[in-house]
Amino acid sequence: MLDFIESFTPPPDCDLPLAAARRAWPGKTLMVNFPSSLHLQGPAAIRAHARRLLEEGAGDGRHFMVGVIEDVPDRGVQTVVPLAEEVAAWRVQP
Repeated sequence: MLDFIESFTPPPDCDLPLAAARRAWPGKTLMVNFPSSLHLQGPAAIRAHARRLLEEGAGDGRHFMVGVIEDVPDRGVQTVVPLAEEVAAWRVQP
């Protein structure tokens, strides 16, 4: 039995939303691949989509990971850094 789903890629790159993934795999940890199509859209788009992913999929803050599995431009300064900052700033709402 699998404990987690690795490299799950939500829209806009793939067609299975996080809510549907949660219904399909209840109780599983989702390792979400940040959609590669967003890496060239700039820090503001990265931050906004990161917040949407966290709000939609992180639930109680458990069983959820966000990762980047492809090469990114400029060593991640405009992509991975804003993404990491949003994840670090995110807090589970009571």
